[in-house]
Amino acid sequence: MEWESFDVFIRDMGERPPGTTLDRIKNDGDYGPNNCRWATNEEQAQNRRSNILINFSGKTQCIAAWADELGIGRHTIRWRLKRGWSIELALTTAPMSRQERGLLGLKSRGVI
Repeated sequence: MEWESFDVFIRDMGERPPGTTLDRIKNDGDYGPNNCRWATNEEQAQNRRSNILINFSGKTQCIAAWADELGIGRHTIRWRLKRGWSIELALTTAPMSRQERGLLGLKSRGVI
């Protein structure tokens, strides 16, 4: 059910909080009180159709949200999954330090 007037919209949603814009919870749904919320840019970015959703330990989030929660770079998670890592390993293996990555690169080239 969509809003029939701006007055009804304001009654349902209230005034826009600073730093937010209107977001549809389900992207395919209509603009109505049961499918809209005020959301930050970060929340809106995590609600895109193009996001890859990952279910782990009973929780479903996009890669960016897992990266924020676990302290692992989103590019690292994406790289691991593209190379066939299991979701569990991709999300629970601590990232290598810059020094460790450098040593691994030297070893793979036969330098050390």
